[in-house]
Amino acid sequence: MKTFFVNALLVITALLTVTPLVWMISASLMPTGEATIFPPRLLPSHATITHYHELFTRMNFGRSFANSMIIAVSITMFSLLLNSVATNFSTCSSRRWSSRHRWACCRFS
Repeated sequence: MKTFFVNALLVITALLTVTPLVWMISASLMPTGEATIFPPRLLPSHATITHYHELFTRMNFGRSFANSMIIAVSITMFSLLLNSVATNFSTCSSRRWSSRHRWACCRFS
């Protein structure tokens, strides 16, 4: 019986989490003004991708996305390089290594 209530709670939580995502996708496919009518529709009367076309052509979204990806990948690579050097230094500079082994550790890491 306890399992049933836990599963029911998980299903309700999943539905509450997914509903805004479904609404955003549905509203993006609705013609202009249809998302603001009352009562709101969950599905568009006829799907259109004109908003996406305008986003990629007039708003220059593709270029902005590419710039963001270049910055994100560059910073991630720099962070990986810096952190791997710091980890290597902290591992190799441990007092438990003799000077001969410390040189080998830093050389081959």
